[in-house]
Formats: sequence, structure tokens, C-alpha cells
Amino acid sequence: MQDGFKSELKELMWVTILSFIMVVAVPITALFLFGGAESKEAIEKSSFYWGIGGFSLIYCVVMTFIQFALKKKHFIGNVVLNDPELSGILTNKQGKPYISLKNLIFIAILLFTLISFFATLTNTFFVSIPAEEFQVTETGNVLLSTEPASFVETLLFIPIISFFLTFSYVKFFLKKNKTMHYLMVFLIIPIIVGLGWIALHFYRYGSSEAGLLAVFLFGFFGAMLTNITGTPLLWWIWHFFNNAYQKMNLILPENTILIITI
Repeated sequence: MQDGFKSELKELMWVTILSFIMVVAVPITALFLFGGAESKEAIEKSSFYWGIGGFSLIYCVVMTFIQFALKKKHFIGNVVLNDPELSGILTNKQGKPYISLKNLIFIAILLFTLISFFATLTNTFFVSIPAEEFQVTETGNVLLSTEPASFVETLLFIPIISFFLTFSYVKFFLKKNKTMHYLMVFLIIPIIVGLGWIALHFYRYGSSEAGLLAVFLFGFFGAMLTNITGTPLLWWIWHFFNNAYQKMNLILPENTILIITI
């Protein structure tokens, strides 16, 4: 269990570092180097996400140390950061992944960059961002429209996915009820998260049925991606590039976006 705890602690350390970069460092850079501090709306938005972002990070810390105290690799509710064995889809019978997290991240960056870039050509983004313009530079506008919202909103659903995915793994997968387990992975958990994603964004899309459907589908497929791979990082990458490219599509010419993509 000591080796397992060291592995979990390492994952927690990297998520904490990434949280600091995306939730604190990026917005502060946009606020103070790209004119964002002159915008009251930008400061209020960043402060809001700083406030709610701490909840899931605290959850990750607490559950990691509970895992060590219980001396269990898997228990209902333990934090899911890099646990591909929980789905049993991308791992062999020994629970070893067929593809490493580094390679998954590399593939996700390439895939979602291309998807988001082509979305700028057709102006059909999977999920839209608020039609707000901060009185800042173009770079600051893109950064503040992307973070800390993308990372924090994804981070907020780690406790929900962690609870239901580990519940399914312990109660169904380990007891050879794989049919029910895969039903949880591919349908039930994604529906729960999709509805939660609607609740989180209802104030923004409540007047648009098409918007709410897009929000639900984004949450649904994001949760499914997290379940299958055992990490929320790929969902966050998708969220990040979707928001970044949509904002660039609003304020930058198409040839500039192409240069940035290349």
C-alpha cells in the first residue's frame, strides 16, 4: 500500500501544481500583464472561480489521505485522478494500461485542437462561452475566457465521478457484474454528470433549449471520457480548447488562428 500511496500522492501533487498554474497563475497573468485588472467583471469572475475551485482540491487531498489510512487501493469515493483500471476498458487483466497517461494527453491535445480549429471554420462550437468582452488585450481576453473556468468547472465534478465510478468498480466490476458496470460507465454516470453540468450552467443557457442540450451533451461525453480513461484531464483539455478557440474566433482573424494552431 505504501507504493500505491506514493503513486496517489504523486498524482495529487501534479494536480495541485496544475491547479495553481491554471486557476491562479494564468488568470493573474491575464489580470496584471494584459490589462485584466482594469476590468471589474474579470476580477469578479476570477474571484468566483478561486472560491469554488478549492472545494474539489480539498476533496482530493482528504480522500487521498483517507485511502492511506484505510490501506485500500480502491474504496467507494476515493479520488479518481489517473485510474484507468476502474473502467477495465483501456487496461489488461492485470490492470495495466494499454496506453500511458502521457500519450493520452498528447492525443487529446492534438484531437481537441483540431476539433476546435475546424469549429472556427464553421462557427459551430460544441458549447458556447458567455458573450462578454473584458476591456483587456486580446491575449488577456482569451486567457480570462478560458481559465480559471475550464479547469475549475471540470475539477468540480471530480467528487461526483469519483463516488459513482468507484462505487461501480467495487460493487459491480470486482464482483464480475460487468454488464451493470459498463451501464454505469457509459450511461448512468454520464447522465448524472450531464444533468449536473446543466445545473451549473442553467443561469447562462436557461432560455435556450438548444444551449441546454449542448451543455448536457458536453457533460455527458466529458464524464464518459473520464470514466473510460480514469482521468479528468482529457475532459479539461477538451473544455480548454473549446473555450479558447471560440473566444479567438470572436476577436481574431481566421489566418491568425491558423498560425496559432500550427
